[in-house]
Amino acid sequence: MTQWYAYEHENGSFHLRRYFGPLDVEECHESPFVAAVVGPYEAESQEEAWHLGRDGLRAKTKKLLDPEPVGQ
Repeated sequence: MTQWYAYEHENGSFHLRRYFGPLDVEECHESPFVAAVVGPYEAESQEEAWHLGRDGLRAKTKKLLDPEPVGQ
């Protein structure tokens, strides 16, 4: 399985990224442009990772994010 993390940008957009190490998530937490972060977490596909990340951010922020992946 591949590891992923997801974050919500301050403008409300959802971003999914491959996780390569702790620095990935640390940089998100330190960024003034990131509103919330979830992960790292494992998923079998990018689609599964997208849904897990979106659902995790929804639970964390209590708001709806982009309903479908952009560019999919």
